[in-house]
Amino acid sequence: MKYINKIWIVIVVIIAGCVPPTEEVITEVNLNYNSSELQQAYNYLDRHEVDSLLAYTNHPDPSFRVLVANGFSAIRDESSIDSLNILLNDHVTRVRSAAAYALGQTGSSDAVSSLLEAFKAKDTIEVNSSVNATILEAVGKTGDVTLLRSLATVSTYRESDTLLLLGQARAIYRYGLRGITTPEATDLMVEYVTDIKYPRDVRLMAAHYLQRTRGISIEDYKFRLAETFTKENDSFIKMALATALSKTTDRGIMDILIDELKEETDYRVIVNILKALRPYPYIRVIDVILSALNDPNIHVASTAANFLINNGNSADATLYRGFIQDTMNWQVKIKIYSGILNNIPAYYTRTKSIYRNDLVSLHEQSENPYEKAAIIDALSYDPLNYKLITELGFEGEAVEKTAAMGGLGRILASEDYNRIFRGGARRVRNEILDLIKTGISTGDAGMIAVAGDIIQNADQNLMTLLEDISFLEEAASKLELPREVESYNALQAAIAHIKGETYEQSPPEYNHPIQWSVLNSISDSSIVNIRTTRGIIKVQLYKKLTPGTVSNFVELINQGFYNQKTFHRVVPNFVIQTGCPRGDGYGSQNYSIRSELPQLYYDDQGYIGMASAGPDTESTQWFITHSPTPHLDGNYTIFGKVIEGMDVVHQITVGDKIQDIIISG
Repeated sequence: MKYINKIWIVIVVIIAGCVPPTEEVITEVNLNYNSSELQQAYNYLDRHEVDSLLAYTNHPDPSFRVLVANGFSAIRDESSIDSLNILLNDHVTRVRSAAAYALGQTGSSDAVSSLLEAFKAKDTIEVNSSVNATILEAVGKTGDVTLLRSLATVSTYRESDTLLLLGQARAIYRYGLRGITTPEATDLMVEYVTDIKYPRDVRLMAAHYLQRTRGISIEDYKFRLAETFTKENDSFIKMALATALSKTTDRGIMDILIDELKEETDYRVIVNILKALRPYPYIRVIDVILSALNDPNIHVASTAANFLINNGNSADATLYRGFIQDTMNWQVKIKIYSGILNNIPAYYTRTKSIYRNDLVSLHEQSENPYEKAAIIDALSYDPLNYKLITELGFEGEAVEKTAAMGGLGRILASEDYNRIFRGGARRVRNEILDLIKTGISTGDAGMIAVAGDIIQNADQNLMTLLEDISFLEEAASKLELPREVESYNALQAAIAHIKGETYEQSPPEYNHPIQWSVLNSISDSSIVNIRTTRGIIKVQLYKKLTPGTVSNFVELINQGFYNQKTFHRVVPNFVIQTGCPRGDGYGSQNYSIRSELPQLYYDDQGYIGMASAGPDTESTQWFITHSPTPHLDGNYTIFGKVIEGMDVVHQITVGDKIQDIIISG
């Protein structure tokens, strides 16, 4: 018996040795770019070599399949739909989610049927809920109004279905961004934001839907929303609701907004409340606005000054001068002057000359190019200053030049233009066109970009003077690409406008390979320490998700490129932006990198994203968000997040500088 057992064991061993081992199924996604094979796959993505990229659709390692899906999120090629449909049924959850997101990014209705088929309605397992949530959002980017109605009337989701509710809210928000709404959708979003039993992230998306979506009415919900607004403890939800309440002109709502100003401590909420007061009667809100001019927070005071520019009153315009103080920040002070000149009656020529002289005096005293540019911009609110602004700006620094060119555009578009120049209107228009041509002829990228925008928006009076477009064609031929691609596109669009055609912008050709050695010189835990004139901002980079952008950023840091770069753009409760070698937003290095748009969201403050002038035009400029900005999702590369120093971010204003950037860890 023992002998038989020994023989049986030997037979089993022999049989086992003859059977090939079962192939291990890999389920973990690990985007480790030390792998030369993964680098090669990403290089195909970076070069947009679609056929080569698709070869990885069936790769046994899901890391490659996720890479393919992430790549198509940025490429947005409808021809990828069939391949993404395969990945949509992958056995690895993260692959399915990435594929669903990429299908949404195509924006194509051809993706809808496969998305709906992949939705596992009866499967409540959490792992599938994450995929289903992404599918819902993708439908919001691709579906029609019929699907929106169905989506907005789903009654089976419970408060505990956090992911599904978030996917539904994101879908309805994406529909809203596309201009597709229904009463049912708005009703549901009001329900979500006003009932605290729903998850916080769902309520936030609902608030942003009500804030951002055009054409919706909140009249039936205004007091319900106002009550939620006054009780809300989450600043991000509250600031979005403040803007949403600007969709009504009910004076009771106005009183609620004003009362909240007295109690609110978060400057971002205050900024949105001040903006929300714009639709209300001037006489009822002006005292609040004038008081806010002296707020110690520059963002609040600047927002109040902007109110005077866009919503000021001609009868009060001369009184605004009395609110200017010597100790005021120059940005606020000069915006008040802008408010005066934009609202003072056209025939107050002598009075306007007083304010013009004030501004010229400030210009002479200033050594700050950003202050000088703001003064030039303020002067352009009086069309009579068309020669003056070019004298002050055309020979100044880059930011002053672009301000002067932008000022010429404002003058041409002024409602008072014909009233001021009367019989000389055509002559002056010719003179201004000559000044624009002079600016273009300098080859200055910023002036050219702004001039192109002016011509694109030219009225018929200017169009009649633009029969000869050779000066535009000559200027376009001299631009350096891809460094000056934004200026080039602006000129081409201007030429097309004159010809009665439409210009389709094309992304730059591939020109800047990813430096993998640079990327791998930092670890996943490396911290970027941005030392500014206001303090240190610490950022964690998303090395695995956006390797091309991170590699470029690190390479520029190593070169010392960002040292002494200015924060040239600050929009209260939106972003701070830097990285422009010109200092006016129209500069870059002479290369571009690809947009990288995996499934990441601007759902919090402190995300660091790449500025761009269209797909694949990113280079050196980047921004940091003050608060959630979901309208940027899927369009602007997110490559990191602030982990310390948001207090510094909130203090930064135009003209502040990066001293240096050091990578640690």
